[in-house]
Amino acid sequence: MARLEVPGLQMGAEIGRGSYSVVYRAQRASRKYAVKVALQAIAPDNGIARTFAREATILSCIRHPNIARVWAAGHVEDRPYLVMDLVEGETLRTRLTAGPLGITDAARMARDVAAALSEAHQRGLVHQDVNPANIMMSEDGRAVLLDFGLMTRAGEAPSDRAVGTLVYGAPEQSGVLRRPVDPRTDLYALGAVLYTCLAGRPPFAADDVAELLRQHAVAEPRPLAESRADVPAELAAVVHRLLTKEPDDRFQSAREVIAALMPFAPSGSGAGTGAGDGHAPVRLSAGQLIGRDRERRILSRAWDRCMAGESGVVTIAGEAGVGKTALIMDLLATRGLTSTPAVVRGRCAADAAAPLALLRGLSDDWMRRMADEPEPVARELRARKVAAAGADAVELARASPALGALMGVG
Repeated sequence: MARLEVPGLQMGAEIGRGSYSVVYRAQRASRKYAVKVALQAIAPDNGIARTFAREATILSCIRHPNIARVWAAGHVEDRPYLVMDLVEGETLRTRLTAGPLGITDAARMARDVAAALSEAHQRGLVHQDVNPANIMMSEDGRAVLLDFGLMTRAGEAPSDRAVGTLVYGAPEQSGVLRRPVDPRTDLYALGAVLYTCLAGRPPFAADDVAELLRQHAVAEPRPLAESRADVPAELAAVVHRLLTKEPDDRFQSAREVIAALMPFAPSGSGAGTGAGDGHAPVRLSAGQLIGRDRERRILSRAWDRCMAGESGVVTIAGEAGVGKTALIMDLLATRGLTSTPAVVRGRCAADAAAPLALLRGLSDDWMRRMADEPEPVARELRARKVAAAGADAVELARASPALGALMGVG
């Protein structure tokens, strides 16, 4: 097959190949690019052509350090192509041929991929093919998520055919579990990739496709501690939660995964620390929040009333990105509660299929925190029934109409 010549670009060597596309190195003046091209000529209404168009439309609008941007798209000789950022480095699949990754390197990789997924998930997209071949380990220390060609809309029913890489695919993605595909599907795949990086082999493997699907649906992977003794129990617990069969039992967002991985890949180690909006996850010290003095006073008074024995709910309302999480984290930092079992956390489900996911998340988080506390401390906390703050939701909404989401802690 002759190499495609794209007008305006000097085409170079092949650097990667998939089932329906090939990627070449290219250059214009001093700028280097990667050009993804269909393997063969196809009609404009072909499914692969639509896949190229969808990937170009989405990725041209995304600016994120862990996602390769699309700069141009077109057709030459009836073959669609994309001109993308060139990420110098090697794929995670290639890197793993030398053996498992170190603990910090594996956690950095997972944190960066979770940041890329968070960006996609906030746009209502599910990648559907998170696997080592689609993760580029760049020379500057970032992990970059590639190939959004199989992405779909969150909440769609599973395809009637296999989608993605089965070795890393969630049971609902293959249709074995009758649940819609949503962001938690990608988090399962990320868990399988992280397991592979730590153990040196995937969590499940079988020559027979049906057996592989069965393992993803009902089998438990071999404990990481049996593969290597240096994996911290807390990191093993993160992987285990990512790989749970039921989506409601997994982390409920990529942001939660990033937060869980921070102790093993702290901010500043590696270049990609974005968490969905291109910024690092919120990590505030007391008094670090600027411009929300009135809201801080309202929350502070609510907390004081809670500690005095009152109860209630605080409602914070507003669009994504206006600083709701920062406001909550500032309150906790001010009260010295950033890592205490006095505060439990949970998230509402993204779909209506799990209306009690928030309550379940709060309960699960409380039980995990109790399990980590020495028994005398846990006994005291249970006796005191330490709860979180309450306040007048109307008062807060009037004080800052721009803020808005629900924080119910208690």
